[in-house]
Amino acid sequence: MTEPKNSLIEVLNNFGENLKQQICTNAIGKIIEYDPVKKVAKVQLLNKQKKKDGAVSVLPMLERVPVLTSHSTNYIIATDLKDELCLVLFCDHSIEGWQVTEGKEPFTPASSRRHNINDAICIIGLFAEKTQSKVTLAPKKENFDVLFADDKKLRIGNSNVELVKDVLNVIVTELTNITTAVTALDALPTTTNGANATTLQTATQNLATVTQKLSSILST
Repeated sequence: MTEPKNSLIEVLNNFGENLKQQICTNAIGKIIEYDPVKKVAKVQLLNKQKKKDGAVSVLPMLERVPVLTSHSTNYIIATDLKDELCLVLFCDHSIEGWQVTEGKEPFTPASSRRHNINDAICIIGLFAEKTQSKVTLAPKKENFDVLFADDKKLRIGNSNVELVKDVLNVIVTELTNITTAVTALDALPTTTNGANATTLQTATQNLATVTQKLSSILST
């Protein structure tokens, strides 16, 4: 019996579909646990797997996934990433060699596996379109804005951060303006009693002292 002409095409199509089912390049996940020191996370993949028999199963939890965050060897912007959504990428080759060399030199993949769940990398900052962020911001080109939800605070861990100096510069400028205004008032003829005049003079001297101290800090 002559086989149907499309039998070979069907075989190739089935082979291609099976091959695609075995290749995973990326997936959406949720961070279950996060280690801010080692910058690795436990991630649950959110898409379920449908098997040939039609059964649907939850994909396995990924352990010790490297997380791409805003940091380098000289700085880090850190926050708690637990429960955050992320994009999980599965690298073309094994990343075990990269873990050993720490990226300081080219490495040879430790195995022949491709797009394996053991070679995942996590990228944070993913939001569904309908998700309402706790923090909203209309960015402007001239600004660098950092906003936090609820009562979270910005902590700067380096005492020599230029941002602190910028803030102090503004304070010094305002204190100088206040001192100038108070000095001008002190120079005007006054009908107040001597006690009030002395208080005004003391306030002027105190403002001048504070301004000098802040200026000294900025010059170091």
